[in-house]
Amino acid sequence: MLPKRLRLGSAGVKEALQRGSRLSVGPFAARHVQGEPPLRLAVVVSKGVARSAVERNRLRRAAYRRIAEFTLPRGGSLVLFVRKNQ
Repeated sequence: MLPKRLRLGSAGVKEALQRGSRLSVGPFAARHVQGEPPLRLAVVVSKGVARSAVERNRLRRAAYRRIAEFTLPRGGSLVLFVRKNQ
């Protein structure tokens, strides 16, 4: 889990959805808003991807672990959406 200071709250997610630039790669879609460091992050897994809350949380935690492996922007807000496999 991310430290609280690096987590993006619901107001930040709403802002990213309205103003953020889009990016889509494989099973992920993202919205990013440029801003001041540090980067604040949220991972969203909808019920359309996994019906069970246990499974959604498992996917969300796995996404947080994988994010640590990537080079990310230094600042702003990033919302990562996990999409259903086609």
